[in-house]
Amino acid sequence: MDVEAGLHAGGGKEVTWIKLATKEFLWLHPKLTPNAQCVAYVHSYVRSPNDRKVTAFVGLDDAGKLFINGELVWAVPGVHHLKVDEHAVPIRLKAGWNEVLIKVGQGEGYWGVAFRLQDPKLELTYSTTRGAADEKK
Repeated sequence: MDVEAGLHAGGGKEVTWIKLATKEFLWLHPKLTPNAQCVAYVHSYVRSPNDRKVTAFVGLDDAGKLFINGELVWAVPGVHHLKVDEHAVPIRLKAGWNEVLIKVGQGEGYWGVAFRLQDPKLELTYSTTRGAADEKK
């Protein structure tokens, strides 16, 4: 899945975005600096052929929030070590393009995010831009 990752280091600075490709998890510390006492955002779109309920599998290091189409659907505070599929979050996708935004808070050291959607029939399409031609499944 292609994603955009943005870093907000505070101090009134704007978020800086870069494009990254990932399969199941993404280590952020080698990609974004500074990488202590900051927040990163991971952003992508997923196209669903129909309205459906799916499970989002999320793992974070450290705290984080998951937004689907601008709606906060899940949050976890505190310090965590990244574990793929640690949290199973029920979400709703609408037919068409759905925006996925994950906020990842970082204390110190390693940090990252793991995210995937339940898709046993491989019907979902991912893109870094809404309405783009089918890029990757």
